Formats: sequence, C-alpha cells, structure tokens
Amino acid sequence: WLKCLHQHSPMLRRCRTLTFARRLVAAPRASIPHVSRPCCLQWQRWSASDVPDEDSKIPDSQFESLAESTLQCLYSTIEAMNLDAIEELDCQEGVLSVDLGDSGVFLLNKHYLTQQIWYSSPVSGAHYFAVGQTSSDRWLHTGGKGEVCGFLSGEMSKLLNMEIDLNGCKPAS
Repeated sequence: WLKCLHQHSPMLRRCRTLTFARRLVAAPRASIPHVSRPCCLQWQRWSASDVPDEDSKIPDSQFESLAESTLQCLYSTIEAMNLDAIEELDCQEGVLSVDLGDSGVFLLNKHYLTQQIWYSSPVSGAHYFAVGQTSSDRWLHTGGKGEVCGFLSGEMSKLLNMEIDLNGCKPAS
C-alpha cells in the first residue's frame, strides 16, 4: 500500500526509493514538512515481470503467514535489544517501521501482488525480497544481495556503529 501518485498522471506508479514518515503513506515532500528529501527519487511503471507467474506463486495464505511472521520476528528482536537510538518502532498491518531519528527510517512492508517484502532504507534505498525457490524460510533479495534479516542487520549496524544481529529471524513454518 506504499505507492505514490505521479502529480501529472492518474496512473498509479511505484517508487524505487521511498521515504516514509511516521506511518504516513508516501506523499510529495511539500505535504510532509519533516521529511528531509523527496518521497520518490525515481518513478517506475508497473510491468508484468514484477508479478510472479502462477507456477512460481505460493498460496496467498502461505505468503501472508511467512511475511507476517518474519516482520513480527524482526520487530520482537529489535524491541528486545532496547536500543536508545530507536525513536519509534512499530509493526502493524504488514508494515514494520524502525525510526532512527536523524539517521533515517527503515521500512519493510508486505506487497501482496508481487508476493515480496519491500524494503526501504536510509542507507541504500529500495530493495525487494521474495521467498527463496529452494527454501521457503528465507526472504532472498531479488538482485542476489542476500537475505532480508542479514541485510537489515548490516545496514542498522553501519548506521548505529554497533553489531546488530537479526539473522535468527525466520518465518514460522
């Protein structure tokens, strides 16, 4: 549900890089005064290749369960760390938000149409993770850059200058 409307077109488009502030749906910078940069740095149209074909798709209920359990595990693990750098931590309606104040906001959300977890980072921008072909308990980067828990661990570690280990988060079977 994190999509932006292009100002000059009624066509719904997705953002490559999202900025999300305090659970507001992405919007142009002017309408969110505390956002430090524009919502969408690059626009891209939906394409048929974004949606998995029926053969590679998992049942919707399985996708929902895997995605929700992963997001909840990340939320619980981060919450248990009790980090002072986290200004706000929230996980509701399929959206995990980790607000690190001036360092930025990490946002992970379930995207039903593509059966992916969409990941927005103040470090590296937007990324997409799908359930692995050979392992249904891992969310793998669609560009081959690793797994969602390790990816978030590395980027949070970099921003906070401390070791953050979220690699124990696996979806409930």
